Amino acid sequence: MAKLMIVRKIIPQPGRIPEAIQWLKDKEAQRKKRGQISQTLARSQTDPNEYLFIQIWESRAAYDNWRNSEERAGLAKERQSLLAHDPILFYDIL
Repeated sequence: MAKLMIVRKIIPQPGRIPEAIQWLKDKEAQRKKRGQISQTLARSQTDPNEYLFIQIWESRAAYDNWRNSEERAGLAKERQSLLAHDPILFYDIL
């Protein structure tokens, strides 16, 4: 089964960038318990207002189970006050 990579451009709320970044880092442990292998947050050197959030998951099934969980729904509500994101891009890791 192929590992899944998720890439999303995130947009922190104005004035909440440090808080949004810390929130993403703080919630990593919860996602790892559900099948996330790693996550990376990157800021563009070209446009310092652009951020990418990249996650590697054990499989699409692991991510789908997480995505449909009550735990994730609670985090999504928290996230809304800190950041928005563009549509999620999904990739199989070869």
